Amino acid sequence: MSGARESGTFAEALAAAREKGLEATLSVDENTSVEVAFDFNRLKGIQNTESLVCSAQVIEGGKLGLATSTKPKDESGLIHKARDLSVYGAPADYSFPAPVSVKKPEVYSPDVVDLSVEKMIEMGEDLISFISKLHPDGNGGARIVKSVRRESIGNTKGLDASWERTTF
Repeated sequence: MSGARESGTFAEALAAAREKGLEATLSVDENTSVEVAFDFNRLKGIQNTESLVCSAQVIEGGKLGLATSTKPKDESGLIHKARDLSVYGAPADYSFPAPVSVKKPEVYSPDVVDLSVEKMIEMGEDLISFISKLHPDGNGGARIVKSVRRESIGNTKGLDASWERTTF
């Protein structure tokens, strides 16, 4: 993970919004995934994907402004865009939540992070071999996918939470 949510930039953007009297929420979602694909009983390809999505919500004048970007480290600009768009937003007769103490979800496995592409290929080959033994005339396909996601959310009321999760 690239660490696009720099705590200084993230916290500074929320502090600046708070000083302007804005209610704002920022979220950052980073995802890295690896997919090993087999088609017609052969390795078709290996795909590495990285994505970053930053989102801001601002309540100003009783209206909600939303903005989303894939540009890293531009949290202040994103809040500014959401503020500009709030004049066109839906009515917001609520406020963003203050932080509460909760247990972090256990959704992270270092085994998934450490899983090598070579091992994923080996697993796919084993699956294709198994399918071929069951149906020698068939053409099998398989996908082995792992992903690591880091999600963060903060707001001008002091909410500051982040977690990592893995899927396989």
